Amino acid sequence: MIDIQPHWLTVFIIGAAFSALFCLFAPGMLRRAGLGQRIREDGPESHLAKSGTPTAGGLVFGLVLLIVFISLKALWDGPALVVLGMALACGALGFADDYLKKKHAGSTGLKARHKLAVQLILGLALGYAAMRLNPGEGGVGLWLPFTDMRLGIGWLHLPLAVVFLTAVTNSVNFADGLDGLLGGLGTIVFIVTAFAIAALADMPFETIGLILAAALLGGICFGFLNSNRYPAKLFMGDTGSMLLGGGLAALYALSGLYLLLLITGFVFVLETLSVIVQVTVFKKTGRRPLLMAPLHHHFEKLGMGETRVVLMFCAAGLLCGVLGLLIVH
Repeated sequence: MIDIQPHWLTVFIIGAAFSALFCLFAPGMLRRAGLGQRIREDGPESHLAKSGTPTAGGLVFGLVLLIVFISLKALWDGPALVVLGMALACGALGFADDYLKKKHAGSTGLKARHKLAVQLILGLALGYAAMRLNPGEGGVGLWLPFTDMRLGIGWLHLPLAVVFLTAVTNSVNFADGLDGLLGGLGTIVFIVTAFAIAALADMPFETIGLILAAALLGGICFGFLNSNRYPAKLFMGDTGSMLLGGGLAALYALSGLYLLLLITGFVFVLETLSVIVQVTVFKKTGRRPLLMAPLHHHFEKLGMGETRVVLMFCAAGLLCGVLGLLIVH
């Protein structure tokens, strides 16, 4: 255990280094365990060649989180530990999904109602944690964009956190569909999150733990790109996407920045809306407004190369992140 106050960039580099290193060994181990990705037959034809690529690489994320959290005393504070707990719990939920896909030799895993039940419990725990950080004022105040105001919402943290955790984890999961896409978007949004929390230092507790946790998650995403960039040697699977989503939701809920994620994570919002619109319109009219959902697959179906789509989405994510920071400042 190291009793120092590291700079956020140091933690980012440590996370990236461990992630890149462990991901070098993960493909062989996961392939021997039989955790190969099954590809949707109705998806882009170029993806069929990816069948069998090792998945559940998100196990590396959990391992790196545990190693760095245990090693750095600066991360041993209440809010940062809640982020760790939420990330690992959501990652475990994702791993159960990945495992069932492998066990039943299909592209579907956990039933939606079972996943929602677990997310309900985790959301309530997250909301309670947000309340306890400033109990006298009804919890961490809800930050209102374009103002310096924070609104005490008390017990409303509970239902808000349930909806927020469920929405964020599923949105991040939707964005995991192309080589390097979620790794790139995750790197951007977690770095932006660290800066946003640092800029809004009007919270009733020390924010360094949250800032370092955001930097660590960003570093993990960045290191993962070494094995996940096109052509990917390793997929993060639901294990990784759910872990990242849980950590992201916890960072914003515990800092009261629920509304800011609608801006900094707008690409995730678009991915989710594309799925909702696609399903709703198809049920009502029998027609699909998009060639395929989520949105990134629509652009692939239009003939765009996978790398081009990833770069376009990451550029959009970077613009949204910069916009969010401008609003914060």
